[in-house]
Amino acid sequence: MSNEAWGTVRESLKDSVGTTAYTAWIEPLKFTEAQNGVANFIAPTAYVGSYVGRHFGDDIVYGLRAHGVRVERVAFAVSSDNSGARPSVETKSMSDEVQSTESVFAVGGAKLDPRAAT
Repeated sequence: MSNEAWGTVRESLKDSVGTTAYTAWIEPLKFTEAQNGVANFIAPTAYVGSYVGRHFGDDIVYGLRAHGVRVERVAFAVSSDNSGARPSVETKSMSDEVQSTESVFAVGGAKLDPRAAT
């Protein structure tokens, strides 16, 4: 995929997600390559990469596919100076299954004080 194709996808995302979300989340991304079904990007922080993957990953994949790019997922690397990026976040693929509510809510915590139970 060329940077020209990514630029076209970015513009369509700007229209679909809105200017504010685009400026905060999509604009900071730097496309590096599309290889083996993965579109690779550099994000300014791991949080941005993770957020974009969760909230806009499917939109990015659909947009790239619409422009003839064969991708199944997006992945993000983080680099403080945007050179020598280290792998950071890899998002779900289009075919990943949704987690069960048990795994989503399986968070440890303190036991309830029996005096408080009614």
